[in-house]
Amino acid sequence: MPSPFDLYELLGLSPSATPEQIQQAYRAAARKLHPDVNTTPGATEFFLQIQEAYEVLSHPERRRLYDQQRIKAHPSIPHLDIDLQFSRRAIAPLDEPQILYTLLIIKALQPSTQPRLSSPLNLALALDTSTSMNGKRLNIVKATALELIHQLQPGDTLSLITFNDRAEVVLSGLGPAELRRAENKILSLMTSGGTEIFQGLKTAFEEVRAHAAGHSIHHIVLITDGHTYGDEEKCLRLAKTASGRKIGITCLGIGGKWNDKLLDQIASLTGGACLYVYHPEDMRDLLTRKIRNLKQTLVKDLQFSFNEPPHVRLKHAYRLTPEFAPLESDSPLLFGPLAANTTQRILLEFQIKPLPAGINKCLLLDGELSYHHTREGTVYTHPLALTVDVNPEAVASAPPPAIAKALASLNLYRMQEDAYDALEEGRYNEAREKLKNLSTRLLAQGKVDLANMVASEAARVETGRSGDENVTKQIRFGTRALLTSGDLE
Repeated sequence: MPSPFDLYELLGLSPSATPEQIQQAYRAAARKLHPDVNTTPGATEFFLQIQEAYEVLSHPERRRLYDQQRIKAHPSIPHLDIDLQFSRRAIAPLDEPQILYTLLIIKALQPSTQPRLSSPLNLALALDTSTSMNGKRLNIVKATALELIHQLQPGDTLSLITFNDRAEVVLSGLGPAELRRAENKILSLMTSGGTEIFQGLKTAFEEVRAHAAGHSIHHIVLITDGHTYGDEEKCLRLAKTASGRKIGITCLGIGGKWNDKLLDQIASLTGGACLYVYHPEDMRDLLTRKIRNLKQTLVKDLQFSFNEPPHVRLKHAYRLTPEFAPLESDSPLLFGPLAANTTQRILLEFQIKPLPAGINKCLLLDGELSYHHTREGTVYTHPLALTVDVNPEAVASAPPPAIAKALASLNLYRMQEDAYDALEEGRYNEAREKLKNLSTRLLAQGKVDLANMVASEAARVETGRSGDENVTKQIRFGTRALLTSGDLE
């Protein structure tokens, strides 16, 4: 059975290695990992992989065929600038698990000599029109939808879906000119009933599929202010289906009474994002910026498909910029669309199990980065292997500044998550202490307003008063904002 890992990486060699270097690398590894001399758990599996690599690469004809397959499977791509940073330059072979962080930085490159072209959009706007949206919220949603119409260009299509207890297609796959003639349909929207997100999401998905063209950016924007009840699992299954159809989902939550954990999952499953609208007036700017970024997409369907070695577990993955999102840690990691000359920063947290003695490289993940180039209409792949040196004499050192800053902010975000988890489970004293610690840490970083808000929340927990869901959302998304700030650049 072919190895799922890059054979050159297994031997710690470049593809240009000479036969002598291949032999030397194999002998050095075999002396340390052969089952007769190394009984450490996992050593035999390492040895068998290295033996397979040597058998292929030491045979000229087998190596030639492997190189051809490798190049065919992983063509080079000039459109991305990729950088990897590790929290430690090298790790020691410990007899206990250890944590390592990797920052993956991806920039979509477009030469300044090339004109900036807009990508056509196939967009579905799913609007919550339940009773709680009545008044100011619905009026602002209407105004935002009308402004969105004027952002669209020839080649774009928009479907408008309203949902409460049921979903209705108000506008179906119309272009800018047709949309302007249908503005009265938006102005006449009314509220009624409750919030059933699945109905709106399903209808929006069907509309995007019905008007799909291969060169378009397919996207759903869901706007809601309430909880859905009983259809959460159906929403998540639909999000996975949408991901398989290359349809992204952005969720906008208004106020404090919506389920941010559910909307986070829905968006993350498609490489999208969940955004918080504190003031309804902010919705216009948020949505305008979102549509502009989608229009400027240079690469879409950006994802990392990987194999996870038995000695490594990817515990957590986060997209820090341009929009924060906790990512599913299974393969593939869905990074979402990337506009021209913008950068994604992906923070990966690994747990490394005890390593067999004698190895000098630890493979973290091995796979390929793939994406669809919107200007060329071509799908590209790029081999990507994450490895870190193993050295028995490795000593602890400060991580690179970008990782250090990201971890400092990530710890604050996790502190509020832990605090609210404790609160939901009735561990009030623990929740109070975690919030107090978070307030102190925020104050030390100069985040005075957010620190005061957290301190007030801790006092509320201490007195047993019921909380303000708006405050909870402000704290949760306020700590997220620290992870997407320019300080992490």
